Amino acid sequence: MRLIIIFIVQSVIALQNLQGGIFRWYNEHHQVINDKGFTDDMHHSDESWADLINKRSSGL
Repeated sequence: MRLIIIFIVQSVIALQNLQGGIFRWYNEHHQVINDKGFTDDMHHSDESWADLINKRSSGL
């Protein structure tokens, strides 16, 4: 709900459901790969998106 308020205040007119995309994939503990191989590091665009990512303890 907090994100919705932020978006309304910032007059965001288009919004994608990232929670059901890569963030859900990551939060369900599926493997994520970057240019260096498997990683537990997930980048979010800004702090408002950080709420959608569950922190992992690095097991790699």
